[in-house]
Amino acid sequence: MILEILLKISAVDNFVVQYTLIIKDNDVVSKTSSKVVIVPVNFKLLKKKEMDKFLDEIQKKSISNEIKHYNKKKKFLCKLAKNQMQDITSNLLSNIEIINNSINLKLSYNKKTVTIDNN
Repeated sequence: MILEILLKISAVDNFVVQYTLIIKDNDVVSKTSSKVVIVPVNFKLLKKKEMDKFLDEIQKKSISNEIKHYNKKKKFLCKLAKNQMQDITSNLLSNIEIINNSINLKLSYNKKTVTIDNN
C-alpha cells in the first residue's frame, strides 16, 4: 500500500491563496481544490487606523465649523449690541438737550429785571 499526499499552494491574487490537495492511494486519486482569502492582522490594523484617522478628520472639521459658527454669531451679536448702545446714547443725548433747552427757556421766562435806583 502506497499513500501519496501532494499539496500545491499558489498565490492567485493579493491575499488570495489557492491550494490543491491530491491524495493517491494505490490506484485511486482524490483531488480537492479551494481558494482561501488570507487577511493579515497588520492589514486589519491598517484599515482600522485609516478609519480612525478619517473619523478624527471629520470630527476636527465638525468642531472647527462649530467654532467658526460660534465666532460669527458672537461677532454679529457684539455688533448688534454696539449699534443698540449707540442708538440709546444718541437718544439720551437728544433727550438731555431737549430737557436743558426747556430748563433754559423756563429760567429766561421767569427772570425779573430788578433795577436799583440810587436817588
